[in-house]
Amino acid sequence: MRFALLAVLCLVPDESWVNPLKTPGPGVESKTFASVSMKRDVGYTIYLPPGYKDGKDKYPVIYYLHGMTDCESTHPQLFGILDKAIKAGEVKPMILVYTMCGRTSWYADAPDGSVMGESVFVKELIPHVDATYRTAATPEGRGLIGWSMGGHGALKFGLSRPDLFSSVVSFGGGFLKGEDLMKRNGDLVKQMFGDAARFDEQSPWTLVKKGSVKVGLRFAVGTKDFLLEPNRKMKALLEELKVPFEYEEIEGVGHEPPKVFAAQGLKALQFHAARLKG
Repeated sequence: MRFALLAVLCLVPDESWVNPLKTPGPGVESKTFASVSMKRDVGYTIYLPPGYKDGKDKYPVIYYLHGMTDCESTHPQLFGILDKAIKAGEVKPMILVYTMCGRTSWYADAPDGSVMGESVFVKELIPHVDATYRTAATPEGRGLIGWSMGGHGALKFGLSRPDLFSSVVSFGGGFLKGEDLMKRNGDLVKQMFGDAARFDEQSPWTLVKKGSVKVGLRFAVGTKDFLLEPNRKMKALLEELKVPFEYEEIEGVGHEPPKVFAAQGLKALQFHAARLKG
């Protein structure tokens, strides 16, 4: 199965940027905002903790960055895990936002402006959430969870924007290099980056080597995940650079979000709760 997923992927023409959750759970709502960069409405899914509507407190926010071909309503299991954990007193109340940043964006802005994955998230969604909800609008009040391509994005933003975030969790992170992605989907690389070199300039591999890591880091990946080896290589690099981080492998699990979230979702939320301030 190694790299099989990437091998069959293609660009998503005229993709839907608004994808409401069909059966939202407690505290969960599908919302939109007007994106200037994409010139259209863009969806997001948000969880507000118990007591939010009747109180005045500000809450830390965890942003979930989706995987390749996914959107703001894909793999919503973390909402239920967070709600249960808050009600059980296992984590403090927090807001959780599932983003939509382009199904194949790799969390970058395309040179031709066709897909603005980074701007939609950093320049538009975060300010919108801070203006609309009672958030702890500081770096200490924001964390990131990323799945697959979103793990790449979460580590990228955590390393490049410590002025915005203080903690990062990657599940099955897509820590690929430009040459690897170019071989498997050259059209995608050309659209979103121009070439493999520009992809590498923005990648976590380059950012980790550039300097001190100021955010808390946690990684989890299945032992049968086709992205296991890139995750192990990232682990080795962080160890070589003496960067503090947490890392776990989930025995017998592949590139399967529900199983990964079931095994590691609570630990990820507790990791953030210990670092984020309301």
